Amino acid sequence: NATLTVAGDVNPQQVITMVEKYFGPIPKGPEVKNLPKDKVVLDKDRYISYEDKVVYPMIQFNIPTVPTYHPDEAPLDFLANILSGTKNSIFYQKFTKTNIAVEAYTFNFTSELAGRFLIGVKIDPKMTTLPKADSLVRAALVEFEKKGPTDDDLKKYKVSIEKDVYASLESVSGKASSLAAYQTFTGNANYLKKDLERYAKVTKADVMRVYNTYIKNKPGVIISVVPKGKPEMKAKDDTYVYKKPDLTAVKESDEYKN
Repeated sequence: NATLTVAGDVNPQQVITMVEKYFGPIPKGPEVKNLPKDKVVLDKDRYISYEDKVVYPMIQFNIPTVPTYHPDEAPLDFLANILSGTKNSIFYQKFTKTNIAVEAYTFNFTSELAGRFLIGVKIDPKMTTLPKADSLVRAALVEFEKKGPTDDDLKKYKVSIEKDVYASLESVSGKASSLAAYQTFTGNANYLKKDLERYAKVTKADVMRVYNTYIKNKPGVIISVVPKGKPEMKAKDDTYVYKKPDLTAVKESDEYKN
């Protein structure tokens, strides 16, 4: 469950000798088994709010999607970029350009076991309210659905992806990090080519398919962040209360202690 990558102007045989010297004596730890990638299912929207030291209230939609390296990860990334990644995007035009929001974004966040599609709008309270922003987000998605992505949308994001990947490999540490990550999460240190290919193959139909599958009319966890002492500014009354797990009864196993 550990990956060591050594990058730079080195002698491979010397590296192997040193790795065996410094890491070889370390005893093997407990077996680490892969956890199941259970699909996250919500039966309805969950509204949660909290107060913080903020000037601009925010509403954020968190919609369950897919884990990293899932076949639908790439088209979901395209969807997020098309919705808010440029000045021609619908979220920029509807929220930022009109000064309704000081920030509006969409992002497909994935991790090893699960993923979520984020839609966030940080409003100017002089221009609108969080309940209104809630409705405007839903209306923006409907408008996007009618128009859909364009060939130019896809072309620009594909170029951007390729540029960012190559930029990340300019440094020695970037190359090492890439090799280590691919080896750890895919079992193939040379997965880079396949990774680029899955983005190069995304079509307009793929983008609309994942929109309809994961986003359209799908429930999510909707968070309101409001200034201290102003709970009335939240988008809706809370319908869910997050309870922190009680970890006091959790004990380390003898195997772990050893």
